[in-house]
Amino acid sequence: NWLQRIAAFCFFFDGVLTLSFTGEMMRRQILSIYTGVGTIDRLKLAKGKKIAGGTPLPLSAIFGIDFPLLWLFPFDPFFENPEQILGFRQPKNLETPAVSSAETPLLATSLQEDTI
Repeated sequence: NWLQRIAAFCFFFDGVLTLSFTGEMMRRQILSIYTGVGTIDRLKLAKGKKIAGGTPLPLSAIFGIDFPLLWLFPFDPFFENPEQILGFRQPKNLETPAVSSAETPLLATSLQEDTI
């Protein structure tokens, strides 16, 4: 049937466009990792402007020091020195302190009104 052939061609063409777009985005990310220069910085270089940085990062700084096949899965990476990689230090105690009603009287009165 000619209608099925047209639909199959459209699906095939859509798949080719999707794969080419995804492949190009992956190529740009890999190029940015290996050169240390992102897309915007490459555009600045093309115009003759100076950029800061341009230092390639080791793959362990991006994906962590886990087994390399785990890089393909969306697990949280483990870094040897996370403060250096992430650029900040996480607080030791992540629990928020309890807030008493004496510190926030407006909150206490609104909670009492909701329960009545």
